[in-house]
Amino acid sequence: MRTLIPTAGLLLLVPTSCKSVPDPVAPRLAAMDLEQKAGQLFVAWSLSRPDGDNHERLLAAVRDAGLGGVILSLGSVDDAAALVPRLQAAAKVPLLLASDFEGGVWHRLDGATELGTQMLVGATGSPELAEAMGRVTAQEAKALGFHWVFAPVLDVNSNPDNPIINVRSFGEDPALVATLGCALARGVRSQGLLPCGKHFPGHGDVDSDSHLALPTVPGDGTRLRAVELRPFAAAARDGLESIMTGHLAVPGLGEAPDVPATLSHHILTDLLRGEFGFAGLVVTDALEMGGVKHAFPPGEVAVRALLAGADVLLMPPDPLVARAAVVDAVRSGRVPMSRLDDAVRRILAAKAQVGLFAGGGAVAPDWRARLRTPAAEQVADRIAARGLTSVFVRDGVLPLRPGVAPRPLLVTLLDRDEGQLAVFGDALGIAAADRVRLAGDSAADVVATAAQRVAAATCVVLALDVRVREFSGQLGLAPALQPVFAALRREQRVVAVSFGDPYVARQLPLADAYLCAYVGTERLQRLAAEALRGERTTVGRLPVSIPGVAVLGAGSADPGVLPDGLR
Repeated sequence: MRTLIPTAGLLLLVPTSCKSVPDPVAPRLAAMDLEQKAGQLFVAWSLSRPDGDNHERLLAAVRDAGLGGVILSLGSVDDAAALVPRLQAAAKVPLLLASDFEGGVWHRLDGATELGTQMLVGATGSPELAEAMGRVTAQEAKALGFHWVFAPVLDVNSNPDNPIINVRSFGEDPALVATLGCALARGVRSQGLLPCGKHFPGHGDVDSDSHLALPTVPGDGTRLRAVELRPFAAAARDGLESIMTGHLAVPGLGEAPDVPATLSHHILTDLLRGEFGFAGLVVTDALEMGGVKHAFPPGEVAVRALLAGADVLLMPPDPLVARAAVVDAVRSGRVPMSRLDDAVRRILAAKAQVGLFAGGGAVAPDWRARLRTPAAEQVADRIAARGLTSVFVRDGVLPLRPGVAPRPLLVTLLDRDEGQLAVFGDALGIAAADRVRLAGDSAADVVATAAQRVAAATCVVLALDVRVREFSGQLGLAPALQPVFAALRREQRVVAVSFGDPYVARQLPLADAYLCAYVGTERLQRLAAEALRGERTTVGRLPVSIPGVAVLGAGSADPGVLPDGLR
């Protein structure tokens, strides 16, 4: 027999009898001294891949600061599988291992199933596929010893000029974001891991990057509750285990315009905990980001976030400095011991929930066999087939027949050349001599030569890859590539496919056809090529509006054309 015990907002499923149920958290909390409690608040960051002495520095922080968790970023699944056991061995209290697995483990670690992006799922409109994405993500994360998935992104991307959310969001419809976000969280939860909705109270309607500065979210309280806050309120009602704060100024919620939500007691405690009834973990976005670190000294930022209502303090610039500041604030009486205990109790409850105190939560012995399974790959196939979107196609433009005159010129335009989209030309059947590849840093003479070829072509296929790049503060193709667009002529046949930012269509007024894949995986490159050749009818619906180009929901929708097994 098992009993559900509410522990600081988290439900623990533990064995019981007719007598009493032991509390797995209280004895551990009581045994900790002040420094140990303070250390549990902090989660440090590192690349998964080795980079100089980064792993040794991380291990030292785990030991010296008594960290509560670690967030791992870019690398491979092999890197993570080798590092995670070393981290746990260095910790006196088992660590919560987290990562930004938005759209799957592959988003951070090479070698996992390439599920796509949340906006690709948004184009499917399918809660079933959102839940499947969460389930596969959690299965693969769990195999590698992770416990905490920093997804779903619950931001409503209503601003086309948002430089940091974009395809990370399900779209601009608050109801769709809420529905798919809750579904993805259910998928993660089904595997015993902790989902995390972000970035509260909503990062979608901004035009600057909180990695660099403090963005302001516009709108009054009525609009904010109808749009930005709606997915978070729905997720809180659905039992979401954790929510990440955004470093955002939100004066429409009654807070001063220079106070980040992360440091606002009104937003984190009165609104999130009080009005929405959220009982899970509140975790800050990275405390080293410009949206918050410029407000106060690092230690002071940590103290203020704790006082505001945050339980987990993510990525402080210096964990030892931040821990010392919290310890001093508790000793001085500025931070009540009850506030610290409340936060640590939730953290320990989360660790108990994922099995860390019962010998679980480790890297699986057969972790390789649990990645990229046939079932996981089928989920990725279904998401891609349902999400690929023909935003508009003028009559007679498609299909393309690369072997029949006029021969198409393929122009691949990248914000940064990292070897991406190499498969698309092959899948489309375009000869190497008919391909041009340019990036934002291409030399002016190379761009000029390419523009001449574009001007002389009868049919031009544009493959576009523009990605969200944190700390860049911008999104879109570099102005240096403008000569290519200027060379396009109205009498040409111009076909464009975006493998990233859908809003890039605003730079293509002469396009005769525009497809959105939302991500440049090899799977989507092949499917897009099939669609251009007339071998596949797309069924995705645009989950955002593109000003001057397309309305929300644009695209064909005939599920009968999907191959068997992909419906």
